Amino acid sequence: MFPSQKAATTFLQDYNYDIDKRIKLAKNSGGKKAVYKSYDDICGWRVELNRRSFGEKKV
Repeated sequence: MFPSQKAATTFLQDYNYDIDKRIKLAKNSGGKKAVYKSYDDICGWRVELNRRSFGEKKV
């Protein structure tokens, strides 16, 4: 998977959300402008993370 996905998962878990396997790459999104989305219908929260949120660096 994405090496930086774990960092985002850990970040969100600090807010006590169970988001295991909920962060997914947005459709038709990738490369430098990759956007990851996560959601929880029970709590009604949504989050969008771009590559900067994950701390990814340009290769």
